[in-house]
Amino acid sequence: MRAGRWLLLVMCLSLNACASIAAHYIETPGHHGPEPVFRQWLAENTGYTPHNFVTDQRVRIAYWYSPPTRLDIAPRIEEQRYGKKFSLSFHFDVSKPKHAAATPPLRGSVVLLHPWGQNALQMAFWGVYFSNAGYVTVLPALRSQGESGDAPVGYGPREAGDIVQLVHDLQRRHELPSPLYLFGVSYGGGPVRFPAAA
Repeated sequence: MRAGRWLLLVMCLSLNACASIAAHYIETPGHHGPEPVFRQWLAENTGYTPHNFVTDQRVRIAYWYSPPTRLDIAPRIEEQRYGKKFSLSFHFDVSKPKHAAATPPLRGSVVLLHPWGQNALQMAFWGVYFSNAGYVTVLPALRSQGESGDAPVGYGPREAGDIVQLVHDLQRRHELPSPLYLFGVSYGGGPVRFPAAA
């Protein structure tokens, strides 16, 4: 009997510890910043530059901004064998990116939002693809993630409010031409559904 009680006690303590860790991770995604080498490569070889924006709630949102920049990349879209799905990949020489002589014609703007617990540059290769196609691209780090400031997470509505304010600021400065598209992956897709209400 005693062994059973001890086992039950150990199991309860273990579950409590796991629940505490999970709750902490849910409340605080963490600041997993981009690798310094990748930051340097992006700044030196593409049109991206890092910036900061502070919302009305005093939340600092870090973001990377790029005008349309033509690089020597080759996109490839292939239909997968099963189902009606497609895969997108593109190739370019990361050691020596080649800038084309002419910038692509302006087609609009894209704001790209990263997955949970990541950082803005998680979306950099998508950003380079859209930039190469003629879009102004913005890669924000969501609140309490990446290089942005700490603030209570909201799983969509609060983050949408941050992004709406960032977008309005960029539009006010004529740095985000129309039409505007929002592109989010996983957790980053949540704020995309809420901007109309923000």
